[in-house]
Amino acid sequence: MFDVGSLCAHFNRLIDKRKARGKGYSAVTLLTLMLPAKLGGEDSIEGMADWCRQRQEALTELLGLKRACTPHATMFGRFLRQAIEPQQLEAEQRAYWETQQRMQEDEQRAIDGKQIRGTALETGVEGEAGNVYLLGIYAPDAGVMVMQVRVAAGQAELTCAPQALKMLDLQGKLVSGDAAFTQRALSVQIVAANGDFL
Repeated sequence: MFDVGSLCAHFNRLIDKRKARGKGYSAVTLLTLMLPAKLGGEDSIEGMADWCRQRQEALTELLGLKRACTPHATMFGRFLRQAIEPQQLEAEQRAYWETQQRMQEDEQRAIDGKQIRGTALETGVEGEAGNVYLLGIYAPDAGVMVMQVRVAAGQAELTCAPQALKMLDLQGKLVSGDAAFTQRALSVQIVAANGDFL
């Protein structure tokens, strides 16, 4: 469904902050293993590692891995915490998805905000209570979340929407949303980017 070689090329652009010693797997390999596990419905590091382990023979062949085993959950977790900048990873993933044919053929971008259940104690942001709240832009036909931005405490989805849409190519795209997004300034922005709104 998606071009793995192109994905690896995008991940090659990321800066890996790990020292050369102790790198059992390259950043590209780790990310390329984690992404399909995540797309396959795994929400935890342990789940992703288990997903890879169950498919290690096929993944080893597909990715041309030198080792016959896939990484342990500890390695995935340490890598995500220490080796890469989340903003850089998000930018490269977004760039990759935008180049895929299924994404280019999907003419709709649906925008909506959601609270992430069970994240109230994981926010780590001082003075911020409650679950993490994200504004997402989704390509429904391709089945891909194009991008997500965090909505700060006390902030409305509408205040994040213009910045999020500014990062996307909206030419020929139909942006849909609920009643909260029916604002003249947002509609003007979408039309100025050669898109349309619903």
